Amino acid sequence: MDEAAKAMALKALEELQEQMRGEAEKAGLRTEEDVIRLVKEIRHEDDPKPEVNDENQ
Repeated sequence: MDEAAKAMALKALEELQEQMRGEAEKAGLRTEEDVIRLVKEIRHEDDPKPEVNDENQ
């Protein structure tokens, strides 16, 4: 990647960071534990629901 492309990428990243500033706090993410809890919730939502089978109960 040439220097101009690196500069453009860095500028884009800085703009994104500025736009996202404060959004984690608004979402209730204040600690690492908050982030871990959110990730676990999202992963749980993606899990397929187990099929209910009368033979397995």
